[in-house]
Amino acid sequence: MSPVEERQALRSAIAGAGFRGISQDSQERVTQFQAAHTGTERRMAFDDLHALLSDAILIAPMAASAANDLRLAQAGAPAETASAR
Repeated sequence: MSPVEERQALRSAIAGAGFRGISQDSQERVTQFQAAHTGTERRMAFDDLHALLSDAILIAPMAASAANDLRLAQAGAPAETASAR
């Protein structure tokens, strides 16, 4: 697999499964937070949600780049042009 193909595969994985997984996990963490009865349970649920969203913030630029590369690829632009941005 060429470096360009590897980069495209990584971006596809981040754009696809990555954010779907984060979305589902976030919904579960919010449900846990809402179901918490004690301050300790709420704090633990909040900390879990905070950690997950912090990770999402870190990968957001890569996911946005992957989505843009996909859009450009569908429009017929070469991958190198999309990745250079």
